[in-house]
Amino acid sequence: MDKNQVLLAPEAEAYVESLSIFDVTEIGSPRWLQQHEYVEKLNMQAMCNALQNEDEFIKEFLITYEKLNVLVADLIIIDLWKAKVFPKLLKNLNENGQTFPFYFILYHELTVVNLLETVLYHQNSCEAVSEVSLDLIDYCYNKLTKLQSIGHYCEGKENDASKDKYKEVNTTTSEELMKQNKKIDFMVALKSLTILRFMIENLEVISLSATKRILNDLDVPILFVHLLENPPWLCTHMKQHMKHDGTEWRPAAGEEFYKISKVEGQVWIGLFQLLVTKVRNNYEFNSYRKSTLLKLRPMLNDFILDQMPVLIELQRFLDQLSIFEPEPPKSALIIEQLPEIKNTYLQKYRGKWANIAKDQESKYFSSSSENFQKLAKNLSEIYSFENLENFIEEPAKCALCGEPSTKKCSRCHNEWYCRRECQVNHWQKHKKACDLICGGAGSS
Repeated sequence: MDKNQVLLAPEAEAYVESLSIFDVTEIGSPRWLQQHEYVEKLNMQAMCNALQNEDEFIKEFLITYEKLNVLVADLIIIDLWKAKVFPKLLKNLNENGQTFPFYFILYHELTVVNLLETVLYHQNSCEAVSEVSLDLIDYCYNKLTKLQSIGHYCEGKENDASKDKYKEVNTTTSEELMKQNKKIDFMVALKSLTILRFMIENLEVISLSATKRILNDLDVPILFVHLLENPPWLCTHMKQHMKHDGTEWRPAAGEEFYKISKVEGQVWIGLFQLLVTKVRNNYEFNSYRKSTLLKLRPMLNDFILDQMPVLIELQRFLDQLSIFEPEPPKSALIIEQLPEIKNTYLQKYRGKWANIAKDQESKYFSSSSENFQKLAKNLSEIYSFENLENFIEEPAKCALCGEPSTKKCSRCHNEWYCRRECQVNHWQKHKKACDLICGGAGSS
């Protein structure tokens, strides 16, 4: 196998062909876990191909076998499970309960959304999801509105060299799991922003219903303005400005504070495409929309325009908007479609979520974790490939203090440390994951 490959093309093709839609009641089952492993490997290979500018055969297989729709459905079903079933399972999780099974399921959403973000960069991929485009658009919109309401998840430098550097935080099992879920939700929302921007860029090959949904039903332009007013990619930690670049939080002192991050850039490009180049004539302007959009004018300062000169056209449009009332869109007969996937499952299982949680708890989340242990071992092999380290822009960071690290846990080879002291202090927290991967108790 080539050193930069997780999967060979024939193996990847078999994985893609086997992908199927699982019912919300099957999440956590052995078959579902097998597909999670497949999706994880496909995601890794797709990222490798994109980063190396190689043949993106994962994308081609997903289009050929019409599996992008399956991934969209998978994304929406796991999101529904997290909203309706997970909180009920969490109530019954005792302090000694195994959290790894839940973490795999929570992380599955991030894996799928990352894979979609990678492949939907291409127009033919956006065209391939046209049948479920409204479902995907609604999913992204809901993630962004939730992000807007709860704000950022700013880890900042929580592992910074402070007086509590080696102090373990006493949290319950449920609290730790919810913390991980919040972190995953934040990353999912940022990737949903990119996906939505790709959909906006390719509206002409999707559908008129998608255009109407984005502009007038969901009013994405106004959502983007609100995101720019209260940017979730900015935070302050210990009197230090931090900015999220789509991957991690970084200090943003001096000139760095004024640089447009990748996340912020997606919002500006989306607004430019909606209001200037794509579908402005389909947008139903009113006094509220006009006044809200004009809030962008002071934001388009010289720092922004120097970095994104294309926004000068957006600035010109806003100047015209401040003086003239735009013409109302021409009426057109559109057979409006509505998103179906989420509503189908909500109706199917109305009043049955507690029973689903109880059934899954006894079937898939009992004290026996053989299936999850097998999955953990298989996935640890994926991430231990030395060639994958070539795709990491920065060195690995210590699991405890966040410093650049060169040493791994000698037992599971899945956690990084900069020194022995950090490894010892982090052991009680890392032990459960290490045991799950290695299959038994022991020490690093």
